[in-house]
Amino acid sequence: RVVIDDIPGVSATNLVSFQSQSGNASDVTIYYSSTSSSDNGVVYMDSTDYVSFSNLKFLNSSTGSYSIVVYMRSSCNNVIFDNCIIEGKSTTSGSANQSLFYSNGDTINNLTIDRCEFKFGSYALYLYGNSAGSNGCTISNNTCSTSYRGMYLKYYHNVTISNNLIDADYNFALKLDNCDSSITEIGRAHV
Repeated sequence: RVVIDDIPGVSATNLVSFQSQSGNASDVTIYYSSTSSSDNGVVYMDSTDYVSFSNLKFLNSSTGSYSIVVYMRSSCNNVIFDNCIIEGKSTTSGSANQSLFYSNGDTINNLTIDRCEFKFGSYALYLYGNSAGSNGCTISNNTCSTSYRGMYLKYYHNVTISNNLIDADYNFALKLDNCDSSITEIGRAHV
C-alpha cells in the first residue's frame, strides 16, 4: 500500500513523480488487498499536491467488500495519472467502496487522468466532490472495460472529458451531477 500525505516543498516546478523505468505499465505492479474501510485503497492520498504516476499498474486484489484502488481525500491538487493500468475486483455491486478511483466529499483540483486503462470495479471513477466544488478535471484517452458502472462526477467545475471508451455493464457509462460550469467535449462513451 502506498500512503501519500502532504509533501513539503512540492510545486509546479518541483513535482514528485512515480514511474516505471521501462515505460511499460505492465512491468511494475503496485498491489494491495484491502480488508476494511480503514485500509481501503492501494494508493491513498490525503492532502497530496503535485504528484504524478506514469506507466504503472495498480491492483487491489481484495475479494471482500473493500477494493478501492486509488483513494483521494481532503484536498488534493495537481495530481496526474498517465498511461496507468488501474484494476480492481470484478463485481456486480454498485458499492462505491469497490471503485477503481474514489473520492467522497473532498476537494480535488486539477486532476488529470490520461491514457489509462480501467479494469473491473463497481465504478471506473467515483469522484464525489463537496458542494463548494472541485475545479479542473481532465479525463481523456482512457479505456474503461467491464466496470459495473462507468464514470461518476459530482460537484466538479471546468471538466474536460474527451476520447474515452467506456464499456459499463449497468446503469450508465458517464454521469455528471452538479458539474455546472465549463464542461468541455464529451465524446466516445459506449455502453
